[in-house]
Amino acid sequence: MAVVLSPPIVPQAALSSIDDARLKAFRAALPQLAEMVSTQKIREHLLLVAAIMKMFRIATGPDASPEGEDLLSVSTPFVRRAIHRFEMWLDKVIEPCDGRTSIEQHELPPLDVVAIWHIFVLSPFRYFEDCLSQYPKLYASGPFPISQLAALVDPETRVYQASPEQKKSWVQLTGVPFDPFEHIKTEPAHCMSCPLCSSTKELILPWENNGAGFGEPNFNATCSECSATITNDTLCCVKFCIDLQNVLNSTNGIFSGTILNGRGEVDLPRARIISLEVIKALKDDESALPTARDATIPAIYEKLLKDSPKTRLRPDRMEAFLRPYINHTPFSVDFVEVVRILTQFNTRLENVGWLDQAFLSIPHIELDNARDRFYTFLEMVLSPEKGAVSASLDVDLVWHTMQLAGSLYREFTVRLLGTHVDHIPYEYEPEIFVASMGRMRERWKEVRNEDFVIPLITWKSSRTQKTVEGEKCPTCGRCPCTCKKKSQPLPKTSSLESGTDACGVSLSQVFLVDDTLDGYR
Repeated sequence: MAVVLSPPIVPQAALSSIDDARLKAFRAALPQLAEMVSTQKIREHLLLVAAIMKMFRIATGPDASPEGEDLLSVSTPFVRRAIHRFEMWLDKVIEPCDGRTSIEQHELPPLDVVAIWHIFVLSPFRYFEDCLSQYPKLYASGPFPISQLAALVDPETRVYQASPEQKKSWVQLTGVPFDPFEHIKTEPAHCMSCPLCSSTKELILPWENNGAGFGEPNFNATCSECSATITNDTLCCVKFCIDLQNVLNSTNGIFSGTILNGRGEVDLPRARIISLEVIKALKDDESALPTARDATIPAIYEKLLKDSPKTRLRPDRMEAFLRPYINHTPFSVDFVEVVRILTQFNTRLENVGWLDQAFLSIPHIELDNARDRFYTFLEMVLSPEKGAVSASLDVDLVWHTMQLAGSLYREFTVRLLGTHVDHIPYEYEPEIFVASMGRMRERWKEVRNEDFVIPLITWKSSRTQKTVEGEKCPTCGRCPCTCKKKSQPLPKTSSLESGTDACGVSLSQVFLVDDTLDGYR
């Protein structure tokens, strides 16, 4: 399949710092992205997103905001269960690689697990690092199988229709229902040992318990053996302290999130230096270190912020350093938080009609334009200003689609851009990205002579307002509407406001004062 590239862009002020040979090599390699970000792949991605959004709305219930504002605040227990099921899938369903390069059809998981896997891949550094250290068979199993998964989604109903082989394999290997809503009925509680004492007696923790359940934000339980209070922060602190002891007891011990340097290269000596500097910052006058019983993650953060100046650590990057420890799962990604962020992003795509069947069923110039603009975005990454580059909504969609390639994404960004490009949500680096969005608007205007943020709803400006899926038309009483009643026109424009949804390239895992970012200078 061929790719239609944009006309050659003459380097102007915004790109003048890029070496001409490097820019030419970059543009010559762009056709290799053709399959990775084809409009067909983007449409498949949007179809899968539509199915995930429908599932989350069912999980949230009928009172969910149609704008998606509270979609995840209500369904947090559902997301936490999905993370638990994702762990089960990784441990029990995925087979050893043995040289294969893709997931087999019978290994494809339920949709709730797909949603977590999807988010995982969209955190390239965390995905690569977690797979290196814990889940090598996932990384070695090839790209996220977007075409296989999208083929299971009914384009009209947005229902995920798994094959009998998938369901049979899942049930046999995990012992729990394939359907996440059926699993909720059969497993109302989570069982675990107390992380603060040596008791072998299991704690039985309801997933939902008036806001204090194991799957809820204000989780709170008491161990009957040691009387310790256990909260989400307790479990996060346990996770941190386990790594802390590993750093102390092993010459190879390191903290989570430190394996990769700012360019995405595996750098274990640097990871060890960071870990030892953290120990130095945490020691008080009596050389005591925090323990899970007496510390909290916020207290650890304050201690690092206060005492990191006497080490090689950068105080302004300590929040980023602790990011893997703001959740208590084995993963360095806070899936609950990123699901919320991504749902807001997907809701905006939904609001402009890009998840509509009518939009996905036939080619639309908007996706070609988005891909064309994405190539310009990549050129900006070649020469970012002040270590950050932001993406607009349409560009970010194409960028997400490229990231689904997993190891190929890493390979291509290293080859094209000289670095493994991470993907950082706006909420993680707000000050950096607010400034970055302003610079991007100026640079974009110079290079392309168009606005950085563009209207996305123009494709349906001549169409009548659609009936919301699942609602009967008040005139004909059917869904979808079959009457010829003229409805109110849709808004003519919809755009991403500066700094509300931006994802981009940022400093990422730069923790040391003497860290350098050659690929970003």
